[in-house]
Parts: sequence; structure tokens; C-alpha cells
Amino acid sequence: MSNRVLKMLEDIKPGDLVVVDWLDSSHGRIETQRELREVRPNVAVIDCPVKSYGVFLGLFGKRSQHIVVSSSLWIYTAVEDYGQVDSIVVPIGCVENIKLLQSQVLDANNVMLCRNAFLKGRYINFGRRVVIHNKAFKVKDNASESA
Repeated sequence: MSNRVLKMLEDIKPGDLVVVDWLDSSHGRIETQRELREVRPNVAVIDCPVKSYGVFLGLFGKRSQHIVVSSSLWIYTAVEDYGQVDSIVVPIGCVENIKLLQSQVLDANNVMLCRNAFLKGRYINFGRRVVIHNKAFKVKDNASESA
């Protein structure tokens, strides 16, 4: 794990709004022998820089640590206690920089909701009820009124 990135994370807590500069994987292909002669190793561009904004949820991973940033959070009014979280997951070795933009934009309860949603992940929709890891949530009868 990068000590440089860990140093950057010292002042960043779950719930903080951050920007993460990181390198994504890329794919290159050379089609012909002529192209192979024309493309020199010092000319090839492999880096794929990305800038991601979101709420820092923490470090996760067993084999390799990953920074998890929530980019979107939806709270559905039609289903009790149900929301959806879009997250960006970046291996810590790919991080070039992480910067705090604003502290505590998400309160502790919503941080836990997002972390749990990220860790548990998948859901199944059965018409008027949703099941997330064996816990069923019923759709509210007045869903159209609250929208």
C-alpha cells in the first residue's frame, strides 16, 4: 500500500467530499507489422488519467486496499429503508492524488447506509417488494403520493 496515499488520507474521513486523481487501465492493440515498425515504445500513450468526485466511504479490500467513493445516492420514497448507491472503486496503487473538498457533506447515518449498501451490493426486485440479502422491504401503498 502506498505510504504517500495513506498520508493524503490522514485528514480525510468517511462522509467527506473528495476528488481522486487516478490512473485507469487501458487497452492497446497493434494490427499490422507496418504499424509495429511505426509505433515506437517512447511514443505509445498508455496512461488513462481519471478525475472522480464523490463522498469518501473508506478503504476496503482483503488482498489489496481500494478507495471507495460514492458518486450518487438515491433514496427511494416508494420503498421503506431502501436506497441505491453508485460507487467508484479505485485500487490504492492507482491513486495519484486525493484532495479534500469539503468536510462531512454526508452525516454518519447516511455514511453507514452507503457503506452497508456497497458491502452487501445486490438486490432482487419481486414486484411490490425488494429483497436485499434476505431482508425484504415492502413497497409503500402511497408511493405515488410521495413522489
